[in-house]
Amino acid sequence: MFQSWRQWLPSDTDLCAVTLPRETRTSAAKSREELEQRWERLIEHTIGRLEPLLKIPFVLFGHSMGALLAYEIARRSQLRGRKAQNLIVSARAAPQNRVISGVREMSDSELMHYLVLLGGTSPGVFKDPELCAMVVAQVRDDMGLCDAYAPGKLDRLNTPLTIFGGNADPTVSMKQLDGWRELTIGRTAMHIFPGGHFYLIPPSIKFQNVVLECLESC
Repeated sequence: MFQSWRQWLPSDTDLCAVTLPRETRTSAAKSREELEQRWERLIEHTIGRLEPLLKIPFVLFGHSMGALLAYEIARRSQLRGRKAQNLIVSARAAPQNRVISGVREMSDSELMHYLVLLGGTSPGVFKDPELCAMVVAQVRDDMGLCDAYAPGKLDRLNTPLTIFGGNADPTVSMKQLDGWRELTIGRTAMHIFPGGHFYLIPPSIKFQNVVLECLESC
């Protein structure tokens, strides 16, 4: 999703798209404690991989589940004396406005219906039973992990924070998005774009311009 951004990002901006490690067991088979432990491993694994890049000026962008991960990276980096130039969170309720999707209790058919509602999944996926089963398992894993995110402490950042969302996203309300403002003492801004949960696929000209403005203001 992010690799194509290289075509319109400034030439002096390096793009590092994070790919999360997959586990063989799905979230439905895990206890809440195991999921919380997995969050901890995931955060530290990602920070470890990004360590060299966190020593130079950096901006974090996180969409959906990635917004929670980006916040944790910004929070922990700040505690280690490394401040993000900007944290951009997209299509995710602020952590203190916790949203439970209930995906762990959904049947496969209910989850497929939910994916159709969200958009962003190629229709061809649902016509291929093997591919569909793989996607359903992956989404169940990711969303179950999001449901389990319950940080013990929500530190306020000292960095600019920018909030993105789609005006027809069924997973998050404007109020829940706006809650991110409470998590920084830096300047904040919110931008709402036409579309649903995957409003940024493909990235509109307006979206590109707002991202470029965020980078220029750093």
